[in-house]
Amino acid sequence: MSSIPFAGFHPEALLLLAENRLQNSTAFYNAHKEELKQKITVPMRQIFEALSDDFAKIDPSMHLISHRVVSRIRRDTRFSKEKSLYRSNIWFMAMRPKSDDMPPSPCFWFELNPDASEWNAGVAVFANPPRFMAFLRGEIAAKSDAFLDALESAQSCGAIAQIDSFKRDRAGDCPDAVRPFLNAKNFFVMYASNDFGILQSPKLIKKLRGIFAAFAPLYQFYAQTVLDWLSKEQNDQCK
Repeated sequence: MSSIPFAGFHPEALLLLAENRLQNSTAFYNAHKEELKQKITVPMRQIFEALSDDFAKIDPSMHLISHRVVSRIRRDTRFSKEKSLYRSNIWFMAMRPKSDDMPPSPCFWFELNPDASEWNAGVAVFANPPRFMAFLRGEIAAKSDAFLDALESAQSCGAIAQIDSFKRDRAGDCPDAVRPFLNAKNFFVMYASNDFGILQSPKLIKKLRGIFAAFAPLYQFYAQTVLDWLSKEQNDQCK
């Protein structure tokens, strides 16, 4: 863990990240490796550490080792058609520990994305196969009031639901407010901002703390749904 609290990103941090991606050069990366670490990776870890107590209160099972939750700038291209060596974005993901047979897991994230001219934070379910999403849609239908309360909390900070929908309506007779989610192949809720000035200030921590607090009820709805789904899967296997 870093003993130095987050004081803000260096003003040139995002330009350096974008330039490294543009150069796409091992020589450039190696020449600026320490600078990239100090201006990008270390501040990301400091942000996560500043928020780790908040995350632990929301989910005591969350993985809270900062150097394992921040993405790498260098990409692993072995199994990817996109062969660019370096990322133009960087993020951390706050979630439960990964495993080889990774079940669905509720997660928070924070991302710097210069290509999209934004930074963002969100809440979703990571590693969600279609059969889990079908179960989640059923839980949303059965517990629509609880889901809508959690969604309202998330949206209170300015976040928006991003939905990948089926072509045909599958929702049937349901409240209009939940219909988009009952027709969703997948969805996540995300707050996005182009206020890059706050990235250079410790005020970013307070801003993110408020966002993740607003996301907490939706995270907890997801977490309970995951537990119920895993129990159902186990029972089905025993039949």
